[in-house]
Amino acid sequence: MTRRTLALTLGAVALSFGRVALAQDSVAAQALFDRGVSDMDAGRYEKACPALAESERLEPRPGTLFALAECENKWGKLASAAAHYQDYVDVVSRLSAEQQARHAERAETARGQLAALRDKVPTLTLKAPQALPPGTVIQRDGAVLQAAALELALPVDPGEHVISLRTPGHAEQRTSVALAPGENKIVELSLPSLTNNEAAPPVPPMVESKPNRAVPLALGAVGVAGMIAGSVTGILALNKKSVIEDHCDGLRCDSKGKSAADSAQNLALVSSVAFGVGIAGLAAGVVLWVTDKPAESSRAGVKPLFVATPSASFLGVSGKF
Repeated sequence: MTRRTLALTLGAVALSFGRVALAQDSVAAQALFDRGVSDMDAGRYEKACPALAESERLEPRPGTLFALAECENKWGKLASAAAHYQDYVDVVSRLSAEQQARHAERAETARGQLAALRDKVPTLTLKAPQALPPGTVIQRDGAVLQAAALELALPVDPGEHVISLRTPGHAEQRTSVALAPGENKIVELSLPSLTNNEAAPPVPPMVESKPNRAVPLALGAVGVAGMIAGSVTGILALNKKSVIEDHCDGLRCDSKGKSAADSAQNLALVSSVAFGVGIAGLAAGVVLWVTDKPAESSRAGVKPLFVATPSASFLGVSGKF
């Protein structure tokens, strides 16, 4: 099989399927039309009008369009009926002279209905703020309205209509408005309020600031520990004096005397440093306590730390600052 033959074959198959689909749509459209007309004659417009609308969608025909307009007019959907009467008149005007002759009576009826509905169709005008945030969506009965549709008196069917305005990050604003035949209303839209997630944060209650006593107390404790450490190491240094006198002759000492002399010298140094730290700690603690200024943060578990041995000593604090 050549490529051309294959292409022709596939084209024929596609055309065949297309004809089958069209035939099925035509059959369904006729069934819907018959049911719609039957329901309309019985006054069941809520069933008849949707059936006729679906028939027109599957297979557009001037007769179906006229029947749909008649159904909507009897149902009270005046704006929809007026629009479909006008569509029917426009379609008929494009037909051949012979076809227009067949539709002449119904076309005259459609034009008469249009004239009668002119003052009965209500209008609704939506006015929005001048500057709408990007992404704002305005809907009327679920249908999105473009910016060009705002500020215009648009024909609507009588009854209740729901208008919604959504802005990214905000709560949706919904407004319901009811219109009677021939009534004209204007609805002023406003930007919706913030959602709970975007609500302004509440102002925290005023809390009286209290001074933090942890730091001055810790410094005072270090000062006291320093004074105690200085006293202890001073006493230990004095205790070495008798050993030095027994084992030293002037600058000459045996091993025991030399060890006692070195230890006394270290203890004397530690004593001097401890007294200095103690005085500084006490002074700083007193200053912070008297000035009574709140510290940056409260710290717990601060305590002085002092370790002393005959050969070395350590003075400081432990805990969190």
